Amino acid sequence: MPNFALQFGVQEAPTVLLIAPSWSDRGLAMLELIRRAKTEHDELQVVMVVMDDLPVKAWNVAAKALKVPGITRRSQGLGLERKPLGPIREVPVVYWITKDQQVVQRAVGYITAELFDAQTRRLLGGT
Repeated sequence: MPNFALQFGVQEAPTVLLIAPSWSDRGLAMLELIRRAKTEHDELQVVMVVMDDLPVKAWNVAAKALKVPGITRRSQGLGLERKPLGPIREVPVVYWITKDQQVVQRAVGYITAELFDAQTRRLLGGT
């Protein structure tokens, strides 16, 4: 995925990217898995994009309240309406992206903790 780090304004590092269409329960459930993974793997970069079109101030308050263990972005200008990341519909999407900016896995909707952990270990070079 060329230019991911540049496009999202983040470092080139192993990254879990969560794209949530809204502040829904499904996206928040995935965020809990990401929080746990970040606690266990300090080298993991976390980026969360919420596509909700709340006014900027309300969006910033909501994002701060989530305490995302990483970077939170609005979706405007990120190209999420087209490939390779989009289009995003009603469910959250998680991408595991290597330091070399290659997508190693994509999950749509809620996935189990076991599958999430396995994909995160794979991203970080474990088995």
